[in-house]
Amino acid sequence: MAKMLFDQAGTRKFHTGVSALALFVMGTGSSDTDIPDAPTAPTGSTITISKSLYKQGVPWNGITTATNSPSGGDATDLWADNIKYGSMRAAEQSGGTIECYQYPIEFEPCNGNLIVNDVVVGQQARQKFAFAYKSNVGNDINADAGEILHLVWNSSTSPSEHSNNTVNDSPDAGTFSFQYTSDSVGWTNPSQTAKPCSTMDIDTTTLTNGKNNTNYKFLCDCIYGSDSIDPQMLSPDDVLAIMGMSAG
Repeated sequence: MAKMLFDQAGTRKFHTGVSALALFVMGTGSSDTDIPDAPTAPTGSTITISKSLYKQGVPWNGITTATNSPSGGDATDLWADNIKYGSMRAAEQSGGTIECYQYPIEFEPCNGNLIVNDVVVGQQARQKFAFAYKSNVGNDINADAGEILHLVWNSSTSPSEHSNNTVNDSPDAGTFSFQYTSDSVGWTNPSQTAKPCSTMDIDTTTLTNGKNNTNYKFLCDCIYGSDSIDPQMLSPDDVLAIMGMSAG
Protein backbone atom coordinates (compact mmCIF):
# COMPACT_ATOMS: atom_id res chain seq x y z
CA MET A 1 0.00 0.00 0.00
CA ALA A 2 1.20 3.51 -0.74
CA LYS A 3 -0.30 6.92 -0.14
CA MET A 4 -0.42 9.44 -2.96
CA LEU A 5 1.86 12.42 -2.38
CA PHE A 6 1.11 15.71 -4.10
CA ASP A 7 3.35 18.67 -5.01
CA GLN A 8 6.62 16.86 -4.39
CA ALA A 9 9.79 18.77 -5.36
CA GLY A 10 10.46 18.53 -9.07
CA THR A 11 6.98 17.23 -9.99
CA ARG A 12 5.24 20.55 -10.66
CA LYS A 13 5.81 20.82 -14.40
CA PHE A 14 4.86 23.50 -16.90
CA HIS A 15 5.20 23.82 -20.68
CA THR A 16 6.34 26.94 -22.52
CA GLY A 17 8.01 28.17 -25.67
CA VAL A 18 8.32 26.94 -29.25
CA SER A 19 11.46 26.67 -31.35
CA ALA A 20 13.42 24.65 -33.91
CA LEU A 21 10.59 24.17 -36.41
CA ALA A 22 11.84 22.08 -39.33
CA LEU A 23 9.87 21.77 -42.59
CA PHE A 24 9.80 18.66 -44.77
CA VAL A 25 7.97 18.96 -48.10
CA MET A 26 6.57 15.66 -49.39
CA GLY A 27 8.30 14.24 -52.44
CA THR A 28 6.47 13.83 -55.74
CA GLY A 29 7.76 10.37 -56.65
CA SER A 30 10.70 7.97 -56.84
CA SER A 31 12.50 10.28 -59.27
CA ASP A 32 13.07 12.94 -56.60
CA THR A 33 16.74 13.75 -56.26
CA ASP A 34 16.40 15.85 -53.10
CA ILE A 35 15.18 13.05 -50.80
CA PRO A 36 18.12 12.22 -48.51
CA ASP A 37 19.62 8.77 -48.07
CA ALA A 38 18.35 6.88 -45.05
CA PRO A 39 20.67 7.22 -42.03
CA THR A 40 22.63 4.25 -40.76
CA ALA A 41 21.69 3.10 -37.28
CA PRO A 42 24.35 3.42 -34.57
CA THR A 43 26.87 0.63 -34.12
CA GLY A 44 25.38 -2.20 -32.11
CA SER A 45 21.80 -1.59 -33.23
CA THR A 46 20.01 -4.03 -35.52
CA ILE A 47 17.31 -1.66 -36.80
CA THR A 48 17.09 -0.60 -40.44
CA ILE A 49 15.79 2.90 -41.17
CA SER A 50 13.74 3.35 -44.34
CA LYS A 51 14.20 6.13 -46.88
CA SER A 52 12.00 9.15 -46.23
CA LEU A 53 8.95 10.11 -48.29
CA TYR A 54 9.85 13.77 -47.75
CA LYS A 55 12.49 16.04 -49.20
CA GLN A 56 15.45 17.19 -47.16
CA GLY A 57 14.39 19.31 -44.23
CA VAL A 58 14.91 23.06 -44.03
CA PRO A 59 14.76 25.42 -41.03
CA TRP A 60 11.63 27.51 -40.55
CA ASN A 61 12.78 30.70 -38.83
CA GLY A 62 10.53 33.27 -37.19
CA ILE A 63 8.09 30.80 -35.59
CA THR A 64 5.94 32.39 -32.87
CA THR A 65 3.16 29.85 -32.27
CA ALA A 66 2.50 26.21 -33.08
CA THR A 67 -0.99 25.17 -32.03
CA ASN A 68 -2.35 21.63 -32.02
CA SER A 69 -6.15 21.80 -32.36
CA PRO A 70 -7.60 18.33 -33.03
CA SER A 71 -11.20 18.11 -34.17
CA GLY A 72 -13.83 15.39 -34.24
CA GLY A 73 -13.99 12.71 -31.60
CA ASP A 74 -17.38 13.99 -30.43
CA ALA A 75 -19.82 11.57 -28.83
CA THR A 76 -23.22 10.87 -30.40
CA ASP A 77 -25.70 9.52 -27.89
CA LEU A 78 -28.08 6.72 -28.85
CA TRP A 79 -31.46 6.53 -27.13
CA ALA A 80 -33.87 3.60 -26.91
CA ASP A 81 -36.54 2.42 -24.49
CA ASN A 82 -36.56 5.93 -23.02
CA ILE A 83 -32.99 5.62 -21.77
CA LYS A 84 -29.53 6.28 -23.07
CA TYR A 85 -28.77 3.14 -25.07
CA GLY A 86 -25.11 3.91 -25.72
CA SER A 87 -22.83 6.36 -27.47
CA MET A 88 -20.59 6.41 -30.51
CA ARG A 89 -17.54 8.61 -31.04
CA ALA A 90 -16.72 10.25 -34.35
CA ALA A 91 -13.28 9.82 -35.90
CA GLU A 92 -10.69 12.33 -34.71
CA GLN A 93 -8.73 14.57 -37.08
CA SER A 94 -5.44 16.26 -36.29
CA GLY A 95 -4.83 19.88 -37.19
CA GLY A 96 -3.70 23.22 -35.88
CA THR A 97 -2.13 26.57 -36.68
CA ILE A 98 1.39 27.75 -37.39
CA GLU A 99 2.03 31.47 -36.81
CA CYS A 100 5.28 33.12 -37.84
CA TYR A 101 7.03 36.27 -39.02
CA GLN A 102 8.36 34.52 -42.12
CA TYR A 103 8.39 31.13 -43.83
CA PRO A 104 10.99 29.35 -45.98
CA ILE A 105 10.71 29.55 -49.77
CA GLU A 106 10.38 25.76 -49.80
CA PHE A 107 6.95 26.23 -48.21
CA GLU A 108 5.57 28.09 -51.26
CA PRO A 109 4.24 24.90 -52.97
CA CYS A 110 2.54 23.94 -49.67
CA ASN A 111 0.91 27.39 -49.64
CA GLY A 112 -0.52 26.94 -53.13
CA ASN A 113 2.16 28.94 -54.93
CA LEU A 114 4.41 28.12 -57.87
CA ILE A 115 7.68 29.95 -58.49
CA VAL A 116 8.44 30.69 -62.16
CA ASN A 117 11.44 32.90 -63.01
CA ASP A 118 11.44 34.29 -59.46
CA VAL A 119 7.73 35.18 -59.81
CA VAL A 120 5.35 33.68 -57.22
CA VAL A 121 2.19 32.46 -58.97
CA GLY A 122 -0.80 31.79 -56.71
CA GLN A 123 -3.86 29.52 -56.78
CA GLN A 124 -1.86 26.38 -57.58
CA ALA A 125 -2.02 22.83 -56.24
CA ARG A 126 -1.03 22.52 -52.58
CA GLN A 127 1.81 20.16 -51.71
CA LYS A 128 1.67 18.11 -48.51
CA PHE A 129 4.34 18.45 -45.87
CA ALA A 130 5.51 17.28 -42.45
CA PHE A 131 7.17 19.28 -39.71
CA ALA A 132 8.88 18.98 -36.35
CA TYR A 133 9.36 21.47 -33.53
CA LYS A 134 10.32 21.64 -29.88
CA SER A 135 8.71 23.11 -26.78
CA ASN A 136 10.23 23.53 -23.33
CA VAL A 137 9.34 21.76 -20.09
CA GLY A 138 10.17 23.30 -16.72
CA ASN A 139 9.38 22.48 -13.12
CA ASP A 140 9.55 24.07 -9.69
CA ILE A 141 13.28 23.26 -9.42
CA ASN A 142 14.57 23.79 -12.96
CA ALA A 143 12.93 26.07 -15.53
CA ASP A 144 14.82 24.15 -18.24
CA ALA A 145 14.12 20.63 -17.06
CA GLY A 146 13.60 19.20 -20.54
CA GLU A 147 11.90 19.54 -23.90
CA ILE A 148 9.23 17.90 -26.03
CA LEU A 149 9.91 16.99 -29.65
CA HIS A 150 6.67 17.24 -31.63
CA LEU A 151 6.40 15.37 -34.95
CA VAL A 152 3.54 15.95 -37.42
CA TRP A 153 3.07 14.05 -40.70
CA ASN A 154 0.99 14.30 -43.85
CA SER A 155 -0.26 17.87 -43.46
CA SER A 156 -1.81 20.40 -45.84
CA THR A 157 -2.76 24.05 -45.39
CA SER A 158 -5.87 26.02 -46.26
CA PRO A 159 -5.76 29.45 -47.95
CA SER A 160 -5.02 32.11 -45.35
CA GLU A 161 -5.27 35.87 -45.09
CA HIS A 162 -2.21 38.11 -44.89
CA SER A 163 -2.59 41.85 -44.45
CA ASN A 164 -0.09 44.68 -44.89
CA ASN A 165 -0.66 47.72 -42.70
CA THR A 166 0.72 51.22 -42.85
CA VAL A 167 3.77 52.09 -40.78
CA ASN A 168 2.73 54.38 -37.93
CA ASP A 169 4.15 55.75 -34.68
CA SER A 170 3.97 52.28 -33.06
CA PRO A 171 4.85 49.88 -35.91
CA ASP A 172 4.47 46.15 -35.63
CA ALA A 173 5.83 43.44 -37.92
CA GLY A 174 3.26 41.53 -39.94
CA THR A 175 2.72 37.86 -39.21
CA PHE A 176 1.57 34.87 -41.21
CA SER A 177 -0.93 32.33 -39.93
CA PHE A 178 -1.40 28.94 -41.58
CA GLN A 179 -4.15 26.53 -40.60
CA TYR A 180 -3.35 22.91 -41.36
CA THR A 181 -4.99 19.51 -41.17
CA SER A 182 -3.10 16.22 -41.05
CA ASP A 183 -4.12 12.86 -42.53
CA SER A 184 -3.22 9.82 -40.47
CA VAL A 185 -0.52 7.38 -41.55
CA GLY A 186 -0.18 3.74 -40.60
CA TRP A 187 2.29 2.39 -38.08
CA THR A 188 3.10 -1.03 -36.69
CA ASN A 189 1.90 -1.74 -33.18
CA PRO A 190 2.61 -5.21 -31.74
CA SER A 191 -0.73 -5.27 -29.91
CA GLN A 192 -2.59 -4.57 -33.17
CA THR A 193 -5.06 -2.39 -31.29
CA ALA A 194 -3.86 1.11 -32.21
CA LYS A 195 -5.24 3.27 -35.01
CA PRO A 196 -3.20 5.21 -37.61
CA CYS A 197 -1.76 8.50 -36.37
CA SER A 198 -0.40 11.79 -37.68
CA THR A 199 1.41 13.08 -34.56
CA MET A 200 3.95 11.83 -32.04
CA ASP A 201 5.54 13.58 -29.04
CA ILE A 202 8.72 12.65 -27.17
CA ASP A 203 9.08 14.23 -23.69
CA THR A 204 12.67 14.13 -22.49
CA THR A 205 11.62 14.50 -18.83
CA THR A 206 10.39 10.89 -19.02
CA LEU A 207 13.59 9.54 -20.60
CA THR A 208 16.66 8.15 -18.85
CA ASN A 209 19.32 10.90 -18.95
CA GLY A 210 16.74 13.37 -20.32
CA LYS A 211 17.92 15.35 -23.36
CA ASN A 212 21.17 13.37 -23.26
CA ASN A 213 19.35 10.08 -23.83
CA THR A 214 21.35 8.31 -26.55
CA ASN A 215 18.32 7.26 -28.59
CA TYR A 216 16.75 10.71 -28.41
CA LYS A 217 19.98 12.41 -29.48
CA PHE A 218 20.24 10.12 -32.52
CA LEU A 219 16.58 10.82 -33.39
CA CYS A 220 17.24 14.58 -33.26
CA ASP A 221 20.32 14.06 -35.45
CA CYS A 222 18.08 12.36 -38.03
CA ILE A 223 15.41 15.09 -37.88
CA TYR A 224 17.67 18.15 -37.71
CA GLY A 225 20.80 16.78 -39.37
CA SER A 226 24.37 16.24 -38.21
CA ASP A 227 27.86 16.06 -39.67
CA SER A 228 26.99 12.67 -41.18
CA ILE A 229 23.18 12.76 -41.58
CA ASP A 230 21.02 14.97 -43.80
CA PRO A 231 17.90 16.35 -42.01
CA GLN A 232 14.91 14.16 -42.83
CA MET A 233 11.44 13.22 -41.61
CA LEU A 234 11.34 9.62 -40.48
CA SER A 235 8.29 7.38 -40.56
CA PRO A 236 6.41 6.67 -37.32
CA ASP A 237 7.77 3.11 -37.37
CA ASP A 238 11.35 4.38 -37.63
CA VAL A 239 10.80 6.85 -34.77
CA LEU A 240 9.53 4.04 -32.54
CA ALA A 241 12.38 1.75 -33.59
CA ILE A 242 15.00 4.39 -32.75
CA MET A 243 13.45 5.20 -29.37
CA GLY A 244 13.31 1.48 -28.58
CA MET A 245 16.96 0.78 -29.45
CA SER A 246 19.03 -1.02 -26.86
CA ALA A 247 22.79 -0.79 -26.52
CA GLY A 248 24.75 -3.37 -28.49
